[in-house]
Amino acid sequence: VYSDGAAQPEALVQAAIACGVKAMAITDHDTTRSYVLAEAAVKAANADLELIPGIEINTFWRDHEVHVLGY
Repeated sequence: VYSDGAAQPEALVQAAIACGVKAMAITDHDTTRSYVLAEAAVKAANADLELIPGIEINTFWRDHEVHVLGY
């Protein structure tokens, strides 16, 4: 499993296309698996939607959980 959200990456891409979004990133926790799987990338490319690679890295700093987004 590579998405901890309510929607899978391909559904997020489809929703973005329907809303007229031109560029988006998907930031799953500690994985780039949503970009390895072709479905989201193919949907984005076919709709001229720029899919920006991203990741959310979980870590701790001074005993606090921190979520770092990388694009």
